[in-house]
Amino acid sequence: MDIPYLTSLVIFLPAVGALLTLFLRRASSIRWTALVTTTVTFVLSLGLFVGYDPTVSTALAPQLTDVWAGWVPGDYDVKYIVGIDGLSLLLVLLTTLLGPIVVLS
Repeated sequence: MDIPYLTSLVIFLPAVGALLTLFLRRASSIRWTALVTTTVTFVLSLGLFVGYDPTVSTALAPQLTDVWAGWVPGDYDVKYIVGIDGLSLLLVLLTTLLGPIVVLS
């Protein structure tokens, strides 16, 4: 599953869901928004798991998935680079699995 910026979606989607809940008034709407956001995040992390190639990355050289360059204009070479290795992938899966469970409890 080779979706560009999938790792960044898994990272930033919970923050977007949290911002959405700021504008909701009813508790049921907040709960449903949180449940949908955490479930979608978990499904996206499953996509990371399916698309992960363990032969490419090691602990010292993780599999690079996202590179965004040019955040700060000028002479500063500021880049956003996200990489993931096998252990990090398992921890991401565990964390995103716990999200919907916590919302449902």
